[in-house]
Parts: sequence; structure tokens; C-alpha cells
Amino acid sequence: MRPLPVFLSSVLAILFGVSTASAWVIDEDPLEEESTEMGVVARSFAFLSAGPVLEPPLSPEGVNPTGQSIFDARLYALHKTPDYRLVVHNQSTMSVTSFSGIGGLNLGRGVPPPRLLPLTFDHQSDGLLLHNMTDWLFAEWRLGLVTFTLGRQPVTFGRGAAWRTNDLVSTFALTEVNKQFKPGADAVRIDWSLPERQNLMVVVAFGDIDASRENRFGADRGGSTGLVSYKKAGESGEFSLMAGYVRGDGVVSLDGTTSVFGFDFFGELTGTRLSKESLTAPAVDGDFFLKALVGASLRPTSDLTVVPEVFYSGAGAATPGDYLSVMFSDRFQIGDQTSAGRYYASLSNLWQVSPLSTLSWGMMSNLADPSALFFSALGQSLSDDVSGQIGFYAPIGQKPELTQNPFLPVALQSEFGTYPYFFFAQLSATL
Repeated sequence: MRPLPVFLSSVLAILFGVSTASAWVIDEDPLEEESTEMGVVARSFAFLSAGPVLEPPLSPEGVNPTGQSIFDARLYALHKTPDYRLVVHNQSTMSVTSFSGIGGLNLGRGVPPPRLLPLTFDHQSDGLLLHNMTDWLFAEWRLGLVTFTLGRQPVTFGRGAAWRTNDLVSTFALTEVNKQFKPGADAVRIDWSLPERQNLMVVVAFGDIDASRENRFGADRGGSTGLVSYKKAGESGEFSLMAGYVRGDGVVSLDGTTSVFGFDFFGELTGTRLSKESLTAPAVDGDFFLKALVGASLRPTSDLTVVPEVFYSGAGAATPGDYLSVMFSDRFQIGDQTSAGRYYASLSNLWQVSPLSTLSWGMMSNLADPSALFFSALGQSLSDDVSGQIGFYAPIGQKPELTQNPFLPVALQSEFGTYPYFFFAQLSATL
């Protein structure tokens, strides 16, 4: 399979091959606040990776460029009343890749959610992947001031744009193209609304640290998570304190947001203590490390939002010579850690070009290399039910170099210099 036709055919399908309809409202009683609806979110993705790092001798012959085409259909059903809600999302995905060893999505990954139940089916052959999973399956009901949520559900923490130090249950990758649906974790969650705008939350998620066991029933301490969070909102802003057990680690985190002179400032701080069950963290000196994030959301004009951030990762390496040990660690391999370095800054911009069009651009930088990843995307709303996006990532930094060491044939000179150029197109339609 040739990569360029895969990419171009998907783009043409995105631009010219879409029809839409609205979700099916099966039953609705506005007076009783009850409704039942079903629908399908159909999404098409096209990816193309290219650049010097995909050329020999750094990569096998025939890898540059590499194309990937993905289509998925997400069938959902929702029934809600004033007291309870039942949500089911089943996702079927077909992926075709021109080179099975390197795909357009392999620029990074976020940690997969803890999952106990075997609700997944996979079939893979010669670059073709068929994947079906029940991504969300949860019930939520309210008893006075307490809300219980049981089942496979999305769980999200944090306030950052590029990084989130305390999004501990599961995370998106740095280069994740589509964040429309957070993968669900098999969890029990309890939210208790307290007086004076306070909230106490407990969440326990069960899973297996071995991702290859996703099709089998099972959980262990290394793959499970338990967290308690207290949140308080006031006139000057909001803060939360969280503590618990995450994939073998003991963690405590603090985050908050406040408005000063019309600007929204936010911050996160997470401390992690390693144990015998913890994933390897080779760049950590001792058994404790910190992650910290400080940022702001600025509105220079009514149509432009600018978000600068500074990020510190105590689990990252301070010099490029230690990046490989971090990248080959279990913590990085499963996506629990998304960055190899230690000191970062980012700048994200979102411009509302028109009521139906957006333009985003920005840069993530490793300050120690230095290296950076520039990104830009153009989004377009094609109708009430259809939206599309095209964009790219461009790396800036020194490329890896070959060495004479047979055990370590490649030496990294920078983090983002190891990335290829990455182009993408996507379309999402609600049927």
C-alpha cells in the first residue's frame, strides 16, 4: 500500500463525501425532564508522517513517508431523568496503515485508562486493524446532594492546555489530534456537593498494567487507581486538593485558578512518591519527584485567545544523553509520562476567524535542548452536525546521530528533533 494515495484519498473523502442528519430523539418529555436519544458520530482521519528521521539509516527503507487512514463510527445511546442517567458509547474503528511498524499516530500516546472488563475486539492483518470496543458504559444517579457514577466513564482532572500534571487516571498524548471523547475508565465515582460551593469526590478505577490483557478480565494494584479530591470555589477563583494511589505511586496534588486584572491564571502541582509497585522512573534521584505547571488564558481581542504555559517534569531527564533511558522506561512506554525532558514552555493561540471557522497555532518547546514542535490547524464547521479540521506539526531541533556503539547505535541531540513532520485531516459528523 502506498502512503500518499492513502492520505490523499482520505482527504478527498473528507472534503466531498459527507452527508448529515441529526441524532434520533426517541422519546422526550420536557416537563418531566426525561429524554431518550440515539445517534452515530462518524469520524474520518488521514495522517501523513515524513521527514529526515524516517529516512535510512535512522529508519528502515520505504518508511518515508508513512500514511494512515482511519474511519470510526461511534454509536451512542442516552437516557436521562432528573434523578439518573444511562450512557452507552460503542466505537468501531477501521485503520489502514502503509507501514505497520510506524503509524501517523505514533508521535506519542497518553496513558490508557484502567479497564477491568473485556469489552474489546481486535483483528489485525497486513496494516489493516479492525477494532471494536465499548468505550463508555455507565449509570449515574443522584440521591440528594450525592451523585453516584458506576461503570466505564471518562475521568478528567487538570486545567492546563498542553500538559496536565494531575490528570492521573488517563491522559491524552501531546500530539493527540482528536480530543472529542476521553476514553472511559472502569470506575466507581462518588460526588458529594457540600455547602458554600464545595465538592468532595472519590473515584476508584480498576485495571491491569499490562495493556495486552485488555481483552481479558482482570485487575492488579499496578494498574488500578484510587483518588480523593476536595474542591472549593469562591469569588476570587477555585482550588482543589487531591491525594491517592495511582498505578503503584502515592500522589498528592494541588491546583487552582484565579482572575487578576481580567486575566485567568491557573496552576497545578503534583508530588509523586515511588513504591515497589511503581513503574520505572530512571531519571528520578530518590523515590519522590514533582511536576508543576503555571499558565494563563489571555484575551487580547474578543476573537483571539492566547494561552502561555511553563511546565516542569521532575521525572524527565535534564540532558539529551539521558532521554533514551526515559523513553525506554515503562512509565514512558505506556504514556504515564508524555515528555522525556524536564523544562518546557508552550504558547497556544486560538483565533475565531468567523462564526464557522477557527485557526489555531502555537509551539511546545523543550528549553534545555533547545527544541520545539510547531503546530497549526484550521477548523471549519460545515453544518450543524458536521465539522472538519486540517493541520500539521513541524519539529525544530537537532536530529539524532549514529554512534559506533553496537548497544546504543543512536544518540539523541534533542527531544522534538526526533519527531517527523506530521500532517493530518479529520472530519466528524453526527448522524
